[in-house]
Amino acid sequence: MKIVIDKDICFKTGQCFFLHKDLMQEGIDNYPESLVEGDVPEDKLEDAMKMAQACPSGAISLRD
Repeated sequence: MKIVIDKDICFKTGQCFFLHKDLMQEGIDNYPESLVEGDVPEDKLEDAMKMAQACPSGAISLRD
């Protein structure tokens, strides 16, 4: 599963990178950027799912 960010609907609240510093960071444009290249490691998958579910705009999703 890969982390996908839809910048068109992102509210830029920062909740994802404040709460999940091991998965996300704030980019230069203030949008979130994934720190994970490719598939999310198995031991981080549950955190990634929680992060996607908690996104207030629904801009973060996990896809195959």
